[in-house]
Amino acid sequence: MDSMVLEVQKWLNSHYSQIHVEEDGITGAGTFKGLITALQLEIGVGADGDFGSGTLNACPTLQQTTDTTPSNLVYILQGSFWCKGYNPGGFDGIFGAGTTAAVKEFQADAGIEQTGIVEPYVLQGIMNTDGYKFEPSADPNDTYRHEVQLGLNKYYGSQIGLIAPNGLWERKSQTNLIKACQIEWGTTADGIWGSGTMGAAPTLSTSTSGYTNSKRILQWCLAVNGFYPGGFDGAFGQGTADAVYQFQELMCLGADGIVGQNTWAALLSSCGNTNRSATCFDTSTRLTVNTAKALRDLGYLEVGRYLTNAKTGDFDKKMTSEEIQAIRESGLKVFPIFQTYGGESSYFTKSQGMQDATDAVEAAKNLGFPKGTVIYFAVDYDVLTADIEEHIVPYFSGIHERLGNLFQVGVYGPRMVCNTLSDYNITVRSFVADMSSGFTGNIGVIMPANWAYDQFVETSAAGIAIDKCGSSNLRTSVSPDDFVIYGNPEEPTISQELEIFVDLYNVAKNYLESLSSELTASYYSVLTANKTLLAYLRSPGYNDIMWTVLNGPIDEGYIQAVKDAGISVDITALTIKDPLTGIDMEVTHFAAVLGSCINYVVGINFGIDRNLDSYAGWAGDLLQMAGVVQDTLDHSGKNYFTKEDLCNFIGATADSLNGYTLYIQDNGEYKATDDSRFGLLDLLQDIDAYNISKLFNLSETTLYAALGEYYKKGGSYTKRFSIFKENLLDEFGRDSLSAIAIDFADKSVLTAIFEGKFGDFDNNQYAGVLADAFEEKIDRLIAEYE
Repeated sequence: MDSMVLEVQKWLNSHYSQIHVEEDGITGAGTFKGLITALQLEIGVGADGDFGSGTLNACPTLQQTTDTTPSNLVYILQGSFWCKGYNPGGFDGIFGAGTTAAVKEFQADAGIEQTGIVEPYVLQGIMNTDGYKFEPSADPNDTYRHEVQLGLNKYYGSQIGLIAPNGLWERKSQTNLIKACQIEWGTTADGIWGSGTMGAAPTLSTSTSGYTNSKRILQWCLAVNGFYPGGFDGAFGQGTADAVYQFQELMCLGADGIVGQNTWAALLSSCGNTNRSATCFDTSTRLTVNTAKALRDLGYLEVGRYLTNAKTGDFDKKMTSEEIQAIRESGLKVFPIFQTYGGESSYFTKSQGMQDATDAVEAAKNLGFPKGTVIYFAVDYDVLTADIEEHIVPYFSGIHERLGNLFQVGVYGPRMVCNTLSDYNITVRSFVADMSSGFTGNIGVIMPANWAYDQFVETSAAGIAIDKCGSSNLRTSVSPDDFVIYGNPEEPTISQELEIFVDLYNVAKNYLESLSSELTASYYSVLTANKTLLAYLRSPGYNDIMWTVLNGPIDEGYIQAVKDAGISVDITALTIKDPLTGIDMEVTHFAAVLGSCINYVVGINFGIDRNLDSYAGWAGDLLQMAGVVQDTLDHSGKNYFTKEDLCNFIGATADSLNGYTLYIQDNGEYKATDDSRFGLLDLLQDIDAYNISKLFNLSETTLYAALGEYYKKGGSYTKRFSIFKENLLDEFGRDSLSAIAIDFADKSVLTAIFEGKFGDFDNNQYAGVLADAFEEKIDRLIAEYE
């Protein structure tokens, strides 16, 4: 409670019978409404508590005088300052030096001349709950927006009112930015972006002379959209030209550095110029052969269509196989959208996301969309910032968990939603709902870098209602010619040694189903059962904090459920016989690596998540082996950092280590060892775990079924080394295994962390040969076994 705010509230209630504010000492909209009502009563206008144009026009100018007679208007000003967070030097109704100092402090915060005089527009800026103090953050864009807001106040505040220069770009800031354009371009300053304002916009470029104010506004617009031009000097210099070009490139406007109507529109409204052409559209109307061909003839190339109908209502919008055939015949491509409702925050929960993903997968497979297709899940309402973390992120986490690697997760929604989900690495593409330019999540929000489609206007074509969509080079539509037929999965033939995995999986399934509820935030799915089982299998030896981060926690309740089911198993003795080498592979290390490969941590970007998977498997073992070689060099002087020696240590068998004496350091003492720490068993486990995570969608395929398929006669294990190499090259986008391995062998923050766990070595001197040896060894194994 603020004692001065309480005093202001008591003063209002005691001086005006028409006013009653809660006397709680807390500033809020109710207290300011009372203050504005008091002002209106004093100046003789309608007392509605809203500081509108009538109050503004009737409001007097206030300033310091020699008159020491208390004035209610000054009481109201001082009370507003106390509630605003400024100290006017007292609450006595006298405009003295303290009140003048408060006025100047506020004017400085607002970015206007510090006169100490309270003109009506200044009083209007004071009498609200908007915070004018700017608190710098780590995001430079906050500072740039703050500077833009100061500029708007300085140059246009007396004409259009003040805005809070707090770095938060909200509706009022956007409205005033548009009003500034309208003032400069000679149109009605109503703050609404329309064709009249767009038509009056000047064309600007580096060769345009004059237009200093419009060029400054252009620089403001660029900064608000995430392209800081280097300053706000009102000149179209190289910094501004570069920012214009980069913005046009992001928005796919045809980058030429010239600011015409399309660029102005894209800068000032999320929907941009709604008259621009498009080659993509979405529609809730099912296409026929005739409408599809007609739309193709109009220049459209891609269509967004719905996978399912809404759960309520009788509107039939879902795709059918007949429609897919019509799309095929027309030459159009299609991208799938999933929406059954999604119109309010309460819909979005993790369990709903998992259910929606299940429904989407079923529909997409029935229609024949190929593996890897991006499905756009809709968030179709004016999302508040708080809703994103509380509702939207959990919902999409559920989708991501259930979708696995069969299809990819996209989002349809406002820019703020798209950006957040991309930052969390939950979605790979965005279908931006820019047509809803009034959505909070679109106002002054930077266009997501991963946008594929940009919905900008509702119209009609070929006799049906459509939404025109811009597209980027990240578009994801699929040709019906590439559709596939999914067969019904057959029950795998499980060898006797794998039957224990069937039993353990079924216990996990029953256990998770018994817990499933919104309250526990625990849900059964094939993926959660697989993860629970893998955590159990790694528990004897891979249970410290590092493995918990990489894999997720071990569920003690599941361990008890296994006991309650009467299953007695010594996990450390549990093995899978490798059909290729005859080696009995214990499962704890294998389970730890595979668990890491399928465990997704929200908030970690793809590169880090991918690297963590590698450190849990092959890269971690490679570092551990290098640590042994370094210990051997330090103790004995034997330098085995040669390609041939390292090839012998990677995938080592007893024979390959004949003639070598290796050492490990243990609590400062060196001990001889016959273990390279990256023997053949470890290598096979690393490779097979990685391969299984890539070959099987473990959101749909049970662990036991994946194992049964992988290790069956003639199965993928026969090509394991080639599969490993091809998938690793594809995942990292490199042309050699050495180029991938060098990133892990070189010194980095992550390498340093894992070397602390596995063992250190001279990265600067030996990283290259270690990386080359890894590639050489995999190629030798391919030649030997395949």
